[in-house]
Amino acid sequence: MVGGGAAEIDMARAVVPLAVGAAMVAASRITGDDRAAPLILALALAGFYVWLPLADISLTDASQRGLLLGPFHDTLGFLGAFHPGLLEQADYAQILIEIPALLIMAALALVGAIFNASAIGFATETPVDLDRDLRVVGAANIAAALGGGIAGYHIVGETLLARRLIGLNARWIGVSVGVFSGMALLFGAAALSVLPLMVFAAAIAYLGFDFLYEWFWIERRRMPVEDFAIVALIFGVAAAVGFLEAIGVGVFSAAMIFAIGYARVDPVSSVTTAAGRHSCVERHEAALRQIALRADNTLIATLNGYLFFGGADRMLTRLTVALECAGSDGRRLVLDAHAVKGIDASAAFALRRLEKLVAVRGMRLHISGLHPALRRKIDGLAFFGSARFHHTLDDALMAIEAEILHAEVSDPGDPGLSYDTLLERLAGRDGGASWLGAPEHIAAGQAVLRQGETPDCLMFLDRGQLSARRTAHDGFTRTMAVFLPGAVIGEIGLYAEVPRTATIVADAPSVIRRLDLDDLRRLCELDPALARDLHGHVARVLARRLAYTAALVGDLSR
Repeated sequence: MVGGGAAEIDMARAVVPLAVGAAMVAASRITGDDRAAPLILALALAGFYVWLPLADISLTDASQRGLLLGPFHDTLGFLGAFHPGLLEQADYAQILIEIPALLIMAALALVGAIFNASAIGFATETPVDLDRDLRVVGAANIAAALGGGIAGYHIVGETLLARRLIGLNARWIGVSVGVFSGMALLFGAAALSVLPLMVFAAAIAYLGFDFLYEWFWIERRRMPVEDFAIVALIFGVAAAVGFLEAIGVGVFSAAMIFAIGYARVDPVSSVTTAAGRHSCVERHEAALRQIALRADNTLIATLNGYLFFGGADRMLTRLTVALECAGSDGRRLVLDAHAVKGIDASAAFALRRLEKLVAVRGMRLHISGLHPALRRKIDGLAFFGSARFHHTLDDALMAIEAEILHAEVSDPGDPGLSYDTLLERLAGRDGGASWLGAPEHIAAGQAVLRQGETPDCLMFLDRGQLSARRTAHDGFTRTMAVFLPGAVIGEIGLYAEVPRTATIVADAPSVIRRLDLDDLRRLCELDPALARDLHGHVARVLARRLAYTAALVGDLSR
């Protein structure tokens, strides 16, 4: 192409970068060596400067023909543009007018930083600390603003190109960018004017070809059809319309696929009755049997996830079917919402319709575990008039059990006598020996057992109320159980021969009776029949607690 005319040079300017870019992709993919692409680019750079004299083209001619980055006419750098007078020349009134636009630019920069940083982490298979990256972007934008720069953020294409040309050491990429930017600031862009434009175009072509090969050939085989369709759509919009429009289309498409997929998730994870889930309150056996007689009248539905328009109808339909299955025996519906992360207006309307349906059936709606922020949102809509809200599912069950006991349900056969008779026999009221200690009066707030102590007795609660509080390794203390008259306390540590698992504290003035370990051993020797009845009663208590624990674990695992 010696002495080539304008047509030949224009053709070379279009074809050569594409050919070099394709060669870089082919060499790096075939050899698997990261050094192949930068080597070809370096050869192309050297070949350009060899070709210029062969084609009888000077640097000035090359610049005039558009083969070089230049010409750039600055020679003193850009530092001279910064002087104190800039602050006096600023039009502050216009700046105030443009504040909304500036805020939009800042928001776009934030969104771009999040998306591009995540994309870089995905493409390079390296962890991304978004918190750190956003702080760095903020500091860089503040520094750029002092010099009149515009808001910026991560650049995916140039970052990936630099990593593929230089290697995996991201620190050197940043240092190189900083050095070249500093040189341009101090010495101007004249030093860059002699660099060939085609070589830079070849690098960009390489990145584009490599991207197409990666996503339209390799990843296509591993991606679901809908995900690949989004990638193809983004590429088509970017090529036909523009990059920003492609981002918008991609975000919208991904959001729609997410919404459709999430709508398939059942927002009702389980529906059961109170027969399989009672509160943490330990009561007299007679009271427990009274509660059990009406346990099937209470439905418990566990909700989860984000309740939105996509799953609102499914939620309402499933709960309506559950109410129909309960028939006329249903009295209460408890919605356990501790796993609900959000509620939109459509789901709130569905819950309002559910409340009306429950009221028509003569039932009462209870909602438990709802996050305070969601509760305030619902209260602001003024949807619920008769529903009762509870802090936890346990609180809801305690209120329902108290309501059942207040109704004074009859207890056929008076099975509560088993506990009363057992206690009378242990106290020696049947004419036998007394195995229990004297009644102890416990003041409110006083601890009768402490977590970690060596067990040495069983306790029976005659009057008042006690609670079991367990402190975890992180220092958080949680109430594990509440004891009312008729409860047996301290059996886990004593029978399992392990340290006390919780601290027992009096919630109100209480009266207890103790059965010491030594007396229990003598009881087993001297009165095996009474010991057998005692062990049977404790076994029933432990079985109930195991059932409660199993139900609680099941709730937490959902």
